[in-house]
Amino acid sequence: MTAATAIAEVPADATTMPTSMPEVASRVVTLPVVTLPVIAEAAAPGAAPDDARPFRKGDLVVYPTHGIGVVDHIRVEEIGGQKLNWIKISFTENRMSLRIPVRKAKDIGLRRPVSRQAFTEVLAIIRGRPHANRIVWTKRALEYQGKINSGSVKALAEVVRDLRPALDGSESSFSRRNLFESAIDRLAAEFVAVFRTDKAAAVDRLMAAPPPA
Repeated sequence: MTAATAIAEVPADATTMPTSMPEVASRVVTLPVVTLPVIAEAAAPGAAPDDARPFRKGDLVVYPTHGIGVVDHIRVEEIGGQKLNWIKISFTENRMSLRIPVRKAKDIGLRRPVSRQAFTEVLAIIRGRPHANRIVWTKRALEYQGKINSGSVKALAEVVRDLRPALDGSESSFSRRNLFESAIDRLAAEFVAVFRTDKAAAVDRLMAAPPPA
């Protein structure tokens, strides 16, 4: 049994969120993003979901590989003959949902959105000079993908800073653009949650300063 079950059409070999999710399907599939042992999560018969804190129903949360979601419910459910305490999270923008064991939430990296002060640092990173890197692009791309899926707003900001398209459109390969767009989209989604604005305004705010010459 895996630790995260999603209601969505997700490619069997997917490790990251696709650019656009297909319509929700009626069948249940298993996300291969995180594989965690759930046997240890067995709760005593009749256990109440007191260990669900600090997450509660209605909370906005950040799942590292999928971004911003909302906690639908936190409750004990019997699966495979065992009572486990689960958090169900919905990702409205991508029309998908998943469940994870409550006690594994922090190990997976589930967290609440960062503070407004944290975005001050994010903007400072984006406005900085891109870091030069002599590593071959394939290896760099893997490193950037790792940062995008890390759940860290600072790591996302570093990807945006380093891969931001130049004003003259140079260095804009497909893979580079794809990574940049994934990072700015994930970052903007959290900006929306923190500042209660819309996605377009969030992107404009994050990209307000021109890249260093």
